[in-house]
Amino acid sequence: MLLTLPKHTSLKSAMGATRAEKELYFEKLRELLAKYPSIFIVNVDNVGSNQMHQIRVALRGKGIVLMG
Repeated sequence: MLLTLPKHTSLKSAMGATRAEKELYFEKLRELLAKYPSIFIVNVDNVGSNQMHQIRVALRGKGIVLMG
């Protein structure tokens, strides 16, 4: 599983997501942490959209990409 976390994992977001959206995100994160025995956390600052697309395609069926 590939899991990317934002720099700040509190309920405050620079993107301005609503509290309900943030709660859903963290619930999904908790579910994934409970389901998978190992995770891979990366920082994707300065990674282009084309490169992220290639990563997602390569991981299809092998892992989950959660971005927040």
